[in-house]
Formats: sequence, C-alpha cells, structure tokens
Amino acid sequence: MMIEYIFLGLLLVIAIIDYLYFKIHNVIVLPAILIGIYLTGNWLSALIMFLLTAYLYKQNFWRGGDVKLMCLIGAFLGMKAIIIFLLTLLLIYLYKIVFKKTAVLAVSPFSFISVLLLNIYSVTIGTRC
Repeated sequence: MMIEYIFLGLLLVIAIIDYLYFKIHNVIVLPAILIGIYLTGNWLSALIMFLLTAYLYKQNFWRGGDVKLMCLIGAFLGMKAIIIFLLTLLLIYLYKIVFKKTAVLAVSPFSFISVLLLNIYSVTIGTRC
C-alpha cells in the first residue's frame, strides 16, 4: 500500500510540473524509476515501456520526458502499464477531439488520470471478478 502512495505522489508532482512547464525533469524521474524498480522488481516492464514509447518519440509524437514517464509507470505497475499507456493515448485523443486542440499536450496529466481510473476500476469492479 505504501508503494502505491509513493507512486501516486511522484506521478502527481510530475504531472503538475509537466502541465505548468511542459518539462519532466530528469532529477525527479530517473531516481523515481530506480526507486520503482528497487521496490517492485519490475525492471522488465520498465524496459518494455521504455522501448514501446521510444517508438512514439522516434515518430515525433511524444517527447523524451514522456518516454521516461512511461518507463516509470512500468517500473511501479508492471505490465498493467500497457493499459495505462493505451488509456493515456485514448484520453489525449478524446481531449483533442472534444476541445478541438491541435497543439502539443503535456502527457503526464493524462497518465495520472489513467492511473487513477485504473485504481478506481481495481477497487470497485476489479475486486468482484
């Protein structure tokens, strides 16, 4: 339970900074990735998320900080990070459609919302399955 609070706190700080400054600072995200891997052992998920999102970076769809953010999510959540990745893409796409935005958006606030939605699902519906 404590790991979840650490993760959500880190993600919230990153989301606020990214929203305000369009920057995810390495001084926050790189140690957070290492902490996540240390606490959970999800190094393979972190690597998979890094490689998956590095492709989006190569296509100029995401920035480097967003790649490291998904690596962080993989480090803490394991393979559930793929669901977060897909939900984040969906939320960004829907936001752009609804608000008719074409500009580049900060990804981490959408990722934070995705993590919250997954947690709400897990607590309410997921436990009954």
